[in-house]
Amino acid sequence: MFDLGWFELAVVGGLLLIVVGPKDLPKVLRTVGIYMGKARKMAREFQKAMDDYAKDAELDGVKKAVEAPIKAKKAVTSALDPTGTIKKQLTETDSALRKTVEGKKSTDTDANADEKAEPEAPVAATAAGAFAQQPEPDVSEDKPKAAAGSTL
Repeated sequence: MFDLGWFELAVVGGLLLIVVGPKDLPKVLRTVGIYMGKARKMAREFQKAMDDYAKDAELDGVKKAVEAPIKAKKAVTSALDPTGTIKKQLTETDSALRKTVEGKKSTDTDANADEKAEPEAPVAATAAGAFAQQPEPDVSEDKPKAAAGSTL
């Protein structure tokens, strides 16, 4: 509970012996023991009250309903693969496939980076040439006559 080792207990005992004295030490330890017993009794009563409350609220039924599929899964797994060899083989296959896919992704990424680096200059030159070759649009007064007569 307090995570005290033997050395820590010996240090506490030595300090208690110095502070309280050898004459009153048994009385102090007895009093501490009585209070520890009372604290444990209160903890047990609290735990029992919580268990009773859970039973009254029918949480046991909910707990069983939640645990039923888990138990069924374990039963099916143990019936289909009692030694665990199928699961081991599937795990090995899964890890091998993941390694292959990751290797393929990194290879594709490197290849795409190389392909993208080379054609950028010709594409830019082609695009500039295409814009230079397009004829200028003829801007003439071609407004509809109906729109000119209407007022907004």
